Amino acid sequence: MNNRTFIRTALFFLMVTIIASCGTTMSKKQAGSVLEEPLELEPAINATIAEFFNNPEIFDNKSVAVGSFLNKEKKLSKLSLFFINEFGKALTKKAATSDFSVLKKPELAKLLKTWGIGFAGLKSNTDHIQAGVLLGVDFFISGKYTIKEDIATMQLNLIDTKTKKVIAKSKKRVILDDDTLEKNVKYYASNMTVAKATSKSKGVDGEIKLELWAEKDNYKAGETIRFFAKANKSCYLSIVEVDAHGKISVLFPNYYTTYSFIKADKVYPIPSKKSGYEYIADKPLGIKIARGIASATPFIGIATDKGSIMKKKRHSAITRTKPVNKENPFASFLVKAGVFTKGIIEEAKKANKGEWAEAVIKLKITKE
Repeated sequence: MNNRTFIRTALFFLMVTIIASCGTTMSKKQAGSVLEEPLELEPAINATIAEFFNNPEIFDNKSVAVGSFLNKEKKLSKLSLFFINEFGKALTKKAATSDFSVLKKPELAKLLKTWGIGFAGLKSNTDHIQAGVLLGVDFFISGKYTIKEDIATMQLNLIDTKTKKVIAKSKKRVILDDDTLEKNVKYYASNMTVAKATSKSKGVDGEIKLELWAEKDNYKAGETIRFFAKANKSCYLSIVEVDAHGKISVLFPNYYTTYSFIKADKVYPIPSKKSGYEYIADKPLGIKIARGIASATPFIGIATDKGSIMKKKRHSAITRTKPVNKENPFASFLVKAGVFTKGIIEEAKKANKGEWAEAVIKLKITKE
C-alpha cells in the first residue's frame, strides 16, 4: 500500500468515526429531551403511591399523612387542596390493605391549627419534619407543582420525620381538565405568614384573654430573645417552645422563675432583666414556635431534682416534665411531642369556660 492509498483509507475511517460519534451524540440528546407521557390524575397518584410504598415493612405500625402541595409561588391554592384530597383518598385506600395508619386531612388540619401552622405554613421539608414530630406523624407526602397549558408537573417527596430525610422522590406529568385548572388561580383563604411575632387570643367579656409577642420577627443565631405577655385577668402563664426539629421545651416557668402567676393588665417581659437568665436564639435554624397558655390554675408541673415546684395541683401525665437544674433550666416533657399536642387539646376542653386562653407566635432563626 503506497502512502497516498494509506492516507485515503485513514481519512475514510476517520470520517466514519466522526459521523458515528455525531449520530450517537444526537441520539443521547434526543433521548434526554423525551418527556414522560402525561397521565390522568388518578393513575398518576396511584403510580406515585405504588413507588413510595414498594417496601411496605418500613411503614408497619407507622402513621402517614399528606402535607402541602404548593404552586410555583410557594402558595396554597384551591388546586393544592384538591391534590391533597386526592392523594389522601389514594393513601387511605392503600392503608386499608397495609399496616400503617393515615392521619386524615380534617384531623391533621385541627392539630396543625393548635400550633398556628396550617397547611400553608408547610413550605419546606424542614417544616414538615417539625410538624411531623409535633403531631406524631412518621411520614409525610408533600409536593409542589407547575402548570403549562393543561399539564401539571408534580414533584413529590416522601419525608421520614424521624430520620429527617427525604427517602423517596417522584415526578409526574398530569393532564388537567378545565374545571380543575380553574382551581389554580384561586388561593386558599388561610395563607399564613412565615413568621409572626404577635398573637392575641380570642374570647368574650369575662373570659381570660392572652397577648404574647416578641421584640421582632427574625433573629440571628446567638441573639437574645425576649417575650412579652399580658392577660386581662390574673392567671397562671405557661410558655412552651418548639424548635425547627419539633423538640418541645418549657420556657416559662423554669428553674430561675418557678412562680408563673401573673396579674391582670400588666405587661410581663420574659425573661425580665432581673431574672438572671436569657433566651438565646440557637440552632436548629428555621421557625421556632412559642405557645402561651393562660389558665386559672397552674398548667405545667415543673419539677426539680428535689420534687415538684407546684404542689397545689395534680398535673396530668402529658404535662409532667423532666427535673430542671441550673445546667438545664428549661424543662422537657416526659411524653413525646405528638402525645403532648393531642393531650393539650383535651386539657383545654376540661378547663372551665373562660378559664383558658392560648396565643401562638412564630420566630425565624437564621445564620449569624
